[in-house]
Amino acid sequence: MAHSDPQALRVLPFRGLRFVPERVGDPSAVTSPPYDMIGPEEARRLADTAEHNVVRLILAAPEEAAAGPGAPADGRPARYRRAASSLREWMDDGSLRLDPEPGFYVYEQTGAGFRQRGLIALVRLDDADTGSDAESDAAEPAPGRRAILPHEAVTDSVVADRLAQMRATDAHIEPILLTYEGDRTVSDLVDRVANHSEPVTATTTADGTEHRLWAVTDPVTVDRISADLLWHRALIADGHHRHAAYRRLRAERAGQAEAAGTGAGSGTGTRSDTSSDTDTDNSSSTGTDSGTGSGTGTVTTAAYTGPAAYGLALIVDSARYPLSLHAIHRVLPHVPLAVAVEQAGKVFAVRETADPHTVLEGIPASEHAFVLSDGTTHHLLTAPDPAVLARAVPADRPAAWRALDATVLHHVLVESVWHLPDTPEEVRFDHDPEHAIAEAARLGGTAVLLRPTTEEVVRELAGAGVLMPRKSTAFGPKPASGLVMRLLQETAGENRWP
Repeated sequence: MAHSDPQALRVLPFRGLRFVPERVGDPSAVTSPPYDMIGPEEARRLADTAEHNVVRLILAAPEEAAAGPGAPADGRPARYRRAASSLREWMDDGSLRLDPEPGFYVYEQTGAGFRQRGLIALVRLDDADTGSDAESDAAEPAPGRRAILPHEAVTDSVVADRLAQMRATDAHIEPILLTYEGDRTVSDLVDRVANHSEPVTATTTADGTEHRLWAVTDPVTVDRISADLLWHRALIADGHHRHAAYRRLRAERAGQAEAAGTGAGSGTGTRSDTSSDTDTDNSSSTGTDSGTGSGTGTVTTAAYTGPAAYGLALIVDSARYPLSLHAIHRVLPHVPLAVAVEQAGKVFAVRETADPHTVLEGIPASEHAFVLSDGTTHHLLTAPDPAVLARAVPADRPAAWRALDATVLHHVLVESVWHLPDTPEEVRFDHDPEHAIAEAARLGGTAVLLRPTTEEVVRELAGAGVLMPRKSTAFGPKPASGLVMRLLQETAGENRWP
């Protein structure tokens, strides 16, 4: 696979932005789970208990939450003023510091029964297909031209929120999680670093997980890793909304480069806070990615090679360190269990069950099954009416997509049976089945528990360019936020931007 091959996974080292322990204390006090794993109460607790907790950079302050992601008259996104000011203050007072040399970062997580190692790097974003309509999803490259394969649809409002956060900070604070099937070369190097050198950061978070980080700056090792990864493609395991925001930010920067007359290769990393961000809250595969400007020519995203052409990612070799795969459950806050069960009974066979957490294990994988619960009573749904499935599930998708429980949940139950808009206000997501049931009990609503799909199905659909319904899967373990970050401006004149 040649370097110019669109399927080549192109990576670059970078100067990581890291907390300074002498200034902030134990790194566990300044890290947090990923932004979408933190509820409002947990966000307040993290922000209140540690002055420098990274949650202040990845989530809006409570008083900013009502502000839209667009830019007000002064050009700064109102929703992330705290994030922008905190980042500047922490760098100015020495709490955050750029590493002196660009490098890759080996990252290890160790917990009960698992150890995962991977490589944190900058990954070149896929180019849009040439000649595509910039106002449609056709701006996405065809599956055969991708180095990074998404497998889930995204929601525009969430992408807009992540984009606003990136604009305000001019940084990538949290890496997305990519997985690839390696051939030992990179993983052997990763293991050698982890087994025979001292980490630059080591801490244990409140959940008992140990986190260690090593910097790899040796030019020969860096080049060897970069060369080997050119022969691989990666699947987005976590971070579809951040990945879509990366691509939108790149399109903006390409347009700015053209408007400024700096040319396609410019990588000045200037802020784009004045860009507007109208949100329609529709699910889509990604944002448009044409990146046109207002000057005499057009700098396409394919030609733009500045800092925003790369995104921060943790890359894990699943052949050496397989990821776990879990379902993401739903909570219907405004649908009482009795109503949900009565309506579902018109399509599914329904029976009560004593244990909502194990009953799904006894249902064959080829059959659709769900659990509905309000914390007190639990119902198992099985054997949906084939005629209803045929009417509600789109017939123009592959059989593997039509057979997904997440597909049946959203097209049959959510849309056709319960007649709910598929919005965060009406259909909430929860990674923890026990927490989902507790939330349903607290709100007087209904929890919907699902089974996970398999990684084989995920890869099959992603390779064919077919997106699963949003939040269909939960790969893990996810990287902690705050161990190493990336400034978009730090490499403007120093790094190699091919």
